[in-house]
Amino acid sequence: MTTSTSTSAYPPLQARRFNPRILLFVLVFGFLLGAPLYVFIDSALSGGVKKRSDGAYEVNLQAMSNFVFDQTGGALTDVPKQWRELDGKRIITDGEIAPGSLKSRGLDQQFELVFSVAKCCFSGPPQIQHFVKANVPESNLKKVNWDAASRVRVEGVLKVEVTRDPVTHVITGVYHLTVDRLDSL
Repeated sequence: MTTSTSTSAYPPLQARRFNPRILLFVLVFGFLLGAPLYVFIDSALSGGVKKRSDGAYEVNLQAMSNFVFDQTGGALTDVPKQWRELDGKRIITDGEIAPGSLKSRGLDQQFELVFSVAKCCFSGPPQIQHFVKANVPESNLKKVNWDAASRVRVEGVLKVEVTRDPVTHVITGVYHLTVDRLDSL
């Protein structure tokens, strides 16, 4: 009597080893899905403001400008409380310098900062709360490391105040920043 022994080209399931390509695929896919998800959840949980160990606040400029504000009759009380509470605080934020703020010789001492020149105004014309009026004092000009990059990181003291033109009474600003440091990203 002949017994047939089955020989297969594949080892039994228990004997197969783990394939490193699968691990690499899972890690890459997890990063591509997880990184944006982490940023979204982190921003939602923090509300766009994180206090750092040095006392400064990291502020998401897009979140700070994302509220309805009456462009003609707006008042300080119309600015959400979490943003009004940053008045007089040291903040660090990332954004872009609005094109109208640039002079032929480069960056001026006064400029406007926006979270994104291209993406700021999907819902219509630019709103005053989308812009931060920034001023670099003479004493801090040496701390400006700007090389015409599209994104910058700005650190300074924020003043939350609805300002108006004295003649026309048009709102000219909501956020005002005295810049201590500016770096290209």
